[in-house]
Amino acid sequence: MTTPEKRMEVPLEANPEIFNPLAQRLGLDTSKLCFHDVLGFDDELLALVPQPVLAVILLYPGVRGTTMHRKQKMLQGAVDRTRLVHIRQRVGNVCGFMAMLHVLGNTPGVPLAEGSQFATLFKETRGLPMEEASDKLDAADVWKAYTEASLSGQSETPPAHIHPEGAFCAFIEQDGQLVELDGWNDAPLLHGPIEKDLVHSVVKVVRDDIIPLEQHIRYNILALAAPPANK
Repeated sequence: MTTPEKRMEVPLEANPEIFNPLAQRLGLDTSKLCFHDVLGFDDELLALVPQPVLAVILLYPGVRGTTMHRKQKMLQGAVDRTRLVHIRQRVGNVCGFMAMLHVLGNTPGVPLAEGSQFATLFKETRGLPMEEASDKLDAADVWKAYTEASLSGQSETPPAHIHPEGAFCAFIEQDGQLVELDGWNDAPLLHGPIEKDLVHSVVKVVRDDIIPLEQHIRYNILALAAPPANK
């Protein structure tokens, strides 16, 4: 059963200029890995993102019909939850932050500063049941940084009590399989083998499982990859 929301926060803008400073402040070495905008689904646009893409954050309309449809299509496969950071979302409007946590906590080799907020949180929550992991997140020293980041966006900031349209989710790789995580689903969604690479597999999920059910096609995709070579 989903735990009732304890409080509401202002949502994060789906923008690398917001995600990267927040991630850096909480422990990510963004000189080695950072978030990038994915400008479109065509191969030439995907190729603009430094390769390889290690994980993806998707912001999609997230209507109930889409969510239920995608849960029904979830494959009954083996996801090793003892290796996962999968945290229940209890705070309203923070699904972008939850996606960041799920991406950075489940991508091997992510460069985190020793003793940083993220390094500590992921060590404490890996393999825990979602509710216990959420207790750890509630107590973590991350929320001041989150609030400041959420108020620094370029677009108009909605009040914290307003639920914005859309939902964030995280796509990661585990043992060659594409796995989707968010804080509302009780279990990971397993989408099957990654056929070409992770970002193309995510695009296939969007095209096959989401777009056919949506009247308004509004998506943002952030890719976790190395910084541009000329940075």
